[in-house]
Amino acid sequence: MALTDVAQLPELAETGLVSPPRAAVSCESAGSRASGRAHGQRVVQPAPRPGLLARHGAHVDRFFYCPYHPEGTVTEFARPSNDRKPMPGMARAAAQALNLDLTSSWVVGDRPEDVGLADAVGASSIYIGSETCPRPGVWSYPNLSLAVGFILERMMA
Repeated sequence: MALTDVAQLPELAETGLVSPPRAAVSCESAGSRASGRAHGQRVVQPAPRPGLLARHGAHVDRFFYCPYHPEGTVTEFARPSNDRKPMPGMARAAAQALNLDLTSSWVVGDRPEDVGLADAVGASSIYIGSETCPRPGVWSYPNLSLAVGFILERMMA
């Protein structure tokens, strides 16, 4: 499962969705680095209070991020990248690193790029937002809490 809003992970801790044997991966397109708005470890490790997750037996197996943006102002990061969502680079790296089957994985996100990432790797997609995603085959929920129940139900079926 790939999550794009790591700030919402603590509410998942009690659901079991980010607990072994399931893998949780965060894939971030961190264009703020390419624009010069972020520096150093803040981009590399956007960890959401790992102690809270650990207290509930939950974890994030790996964080992946893409610092590149084709319109960036920092020269070393101003370029296109196969790792930038919706391209599949980060998801494929996660699959290789964690031995994941992307076609049985879930991508949960609040941007069209997240849905595009799911399409690119053959994963199931959930769009989080106040509007319904107009793309066929994408489930929409107003918040992550409601989406979690749906994912767990599907995983148990």
